[in-house]
Amino acid sequence: MQVKLTLSRPGDCPLDVSVSARRSVGIQELATLLPEPFRDVNPQRIFSNGEQLPPSARLGDNGLRNGAVLSLGRAAQPTEPRCSVLMLKVTAGPACGRVIPLHRGDHVIGRGAEADISLDDPSLSRRHARLSVGLHAIEIEDLGSTNGITVDDQRPGESPCRVLPASVISIGASRLQIAAVSEPPAVVTPDGDGMLLLRRPPRTTGPPDQVLHQLPDAPPTAPRPRVQWLAAVIPAVLSGALALAMHSVQLLAFMALSPITVLASAMADRHAWRKTGRNQVAEYEQTRHAVHRAVEQSLRAETAARHHDCADAASVLLSATGYNCRLWERHPSHRPS
Repeated sequence: MQVKLTLSRPGDCPLDVSVSARRSVGIQELATLLPEPFRDVNPQRIFSNGEQLPPSARLGDNGLRNGAVLSLGRAAQPTEPRCSVLMLKVTAGPACGRVIPLHRGDHVIGRGAEADISLDDPSLSRRHARLSVGLHAIEIEDLGSTNGITVDDQRPGESPCRVLPASVISIGASRLQIAAVSEPPAVVTPDGDGMLLLRRPPRTTGPPDQVLHQLPDAPPTAPRPRVQWLAAVIPAVLSGALALAMHSVQLLAFMALSPITVLASAMADRHAWRKTGRNQVAEYEQTRHAVHRAVEQSLRAETAARHHDCADAASVLLSATGYNCRLWERHPSHRPS
């Protein structure tokens, strides 16, 4: 069996070694096979990913597989994120790629040593913001920082602002995002020679289909109804002439009724014209707002799909160290294997 390991110890430069030994080699015998100046290490003080290896560990077991980083004498910072349902990903900024487990409670974000989540970002205040992880919601609050914070490009007020898993938190020169465990684990099995056999997941689907959104046309402006004065004048003149010729008072009443009828009809037409115009404008605005909402929804879906296909550094770290199904995933453009 041949296993490649990385040895690190305080005061010495990390060293990559290749160990060739039989499968039954334990931690005690492995310590004698290490090169100088690591051969004098105490076998009980060998750590892998921040955890001490048990005396029963064998070459090829978990922590002693190909690519493992061994810390000799003192436990180093774990290279894998600690298990947690929620993770805080640094997707942009000086600390891009970092993944911080989020447990229930308050977490102060800043650049100072007293911060619970300390980021190497000079534009952050020492105590910049407080991230509160509750049972039903996640909220962030500005602690009076110099540069402030924004959530989805919106600056929150003085009260805590709710944060969703898809929200983007801009804090200083960094961008943060809450990530939940959503990808199923990959199917891996030890091969007995210090490596893991990975069963590649099925091919992922292609990019989302193109969606066409069309804004409605503005409603046409109908001509304003006019008063048909000619229709009122002609009957009135004829009725007046007949009334004078026949000396009839009733015909004079008909002469006055004609203009009144025309004016009433004109007023009804103008009322219907205004009502139809208002209805058309309201329907147009309703359709336009519906199209804008559909565009925003499609944009969010496409953005999420593109972020999923082109993962940030923190997501790549989670896939590589957590062995989820995105590890060595296959796309339609890949050749059949």
